[in-house]
Formats: sequence, C-alpha cells, structure tokens
Amino acid sequence: TNGAWSVNFGQRAFKYSAPSGYKALCTTNLPDPTIADGSAHFDATLYTGNGSTQSISVANHSPDLVWVKSRNDTTGHRWFDTVRGDYKFLESNSTGTETTNTNQIAITSSGFNTGSSVNTNDNNDTYVAWTWDAGSSTASNTDGSVTSQVRVNQTAGFSIVSWTSSNSSQGTYDSIGHGLNALPGLIITKRRAVADSWYSAHGFDLTQFGKLNSTDAFSNAGTAWGDGHTSSVIGMRIGNFVNPNEAMIAYCFAPVAGYSAFGSYEGNGSNDGPFIYTGFKPAFLMLKRTDGTAAWYMYDYKRDGYNAANK
Repeated sequence: TNGAWSVNFGQRAFKYSAPSGYKALCTTNLPDPTIADGSAHFDATLYTGNGSTQSISVANHSPDLVWVKSRNDTTGHRWFDTVRGDYKFLESNSTGTETTNTNQIAITSSGFNTGSSVNTNDNNDTYVAWTWDAGSSTASNTDGSVTSQVRVNQTAGFSIVSWTSSNSSQGTYDSIGHGLNALPGLIITKRRAVADSWYSAHGFDLTQFGKLNSTDAFSNAGTAWGDGHTSSVIGMRIGNFVNPNEAMIAYCFAPVAGYSAFGSYEGNGSNDGPFIYTGFKPAFLMLKRTDGTAAWYMYDYKRDGYNAANK
C-alpha cells in the first residue's frame, strides 16, 4: 500500500550489471532447449471430413504415426504408420487385427491423404489427428535376439518397431531393438494378425501392464516383459503378450527434457488437485487411472486450449 515502484522489463538497458555469479533474467541468458519447437516432431491437427478424398496438411513435420479420431461420432480410434504401410490400420479401442482398406489413410511427406471412410473422412464430421515424426527411414536393428525393422527419431525420443517373434517354445525371452538409445518411458505393443489387447508398459515400472483398448486397472505383469526394457531393447516373454512366430508392432517413447515426460501421480479427490510438473507446456496429455477401472483420457492444445480443458 502507498508504495512506489520503478520496474525495468527490458525495454531499456540496465544501469548496473548483474551481481557476480548471476545473470539478468532474459531469453538470451536461458539455456537452449533440446527441442526449440515441439511441432517439428508432434502436433494435433483438426479437420472436417468431406465424404470423398482430401489432403490434410500437418504443420512443421513429416508424420510417421497418424492417430485419427472422429470428435462428433462413436467411430474407432485408428492408427496408421509408415512402417506398416499405407491404408493399413489398427484400432486402439479394439482387440481387432490389422486391416487394409484403400478408403483409409495414405501418409505423405507433409501430412496424409484420406479416403471416404467414416472413421477418417465422413462428410461434415469433425476429426482430430495426433501425429508423430519417427525420422527419415526404416532400417534393420540387430540389438536384440530377433531382428526388428525400426524407424526412429532419437531427438524426439520416438520409434516405431516392427518384428516377428522368435519361433521358440513358450517361456522363451525375446529381446527386440527399439533404436532410441534411451530407456523408454512408454511402450505400446500390438499383435498385428491376432485379435488381442494393446499391451503397454508405462513409465519405468515393469511389474505392471495396461491395456490401451480397455478401462481395466493395470495388472501384474509377472515375467511378461521378459528380461525387461533397456536403452536398446524391448523385453517380451513368449506366451504372454505374444506367441511364437507372430508379426508385432510397438510404439516406443523416451522422455526428452523440455519436450516429453512420463510419470505417475496420486489423486487427492479435490477440485484443487495436485500440480504435475512436466518442465514444458504440453501439447498432448494422455492419462489413465492405474489402480481402478476408468477410461483413458486424451487432451490436446488444439481442441480446448489450456487451463479449463475438459474435452
């Protein structure tokens, strides 16, 4: 009360230099972020279907994983990627097998082309597409006990991994190279030709697994993750989430400071809930209750903006 202030927000030079061991608070004195612009590797894109075909542009990156969901209809969550190829999709709300349909999506260097499918381009329906860049090429990886085909963006901590499980007896431990050169914070796996759940290892706790297609609580994994996940391989036990000689796909994410984070928290049952520090302003958030039945929730900065985000 009754105080007088003189404030310099940087519009003029400071009269005195900063004390020894300190710097002025300005952007030029802040450390350079690992990733200056997150949209160079991930973005959320909104579009409206036309019931025919159209090209959807993705700002600032070439997508390799495209996850599409109708916003006003109950059609499924469809996943497309450049490793499995054009028009091939899996639905993350379903245990269904991989399907090929030319009315679906073909990924391009600047986005994707749609067909007339109601899941991705029904007339006047609104859609959200979440897209990730997984690098420029797919290559063989021999870090594990089985050879995998890996498309990886180490800068952004994301890889798409395709492999065929070993033709070994039940109980054998496979290891599969993921190419990240970092310990993943999230791995989502799916059997491509067999109807089964989307098994996921979240964070660094391999004692549990979640199902992306289910509202179930997380379950005890036992030895399902084999010898475990490392900075170079995924571990899987034959007979749990995969059987011998099966085609598999995995989406692997590693934390990158200032760009991505993976973790857990405990709720307090209050409207004034806990604050979760990520170290950056998120463009996408996915969360799931682990100790009870509840849906998976996905939020993004395009549909709702920030703060009072409830869509």
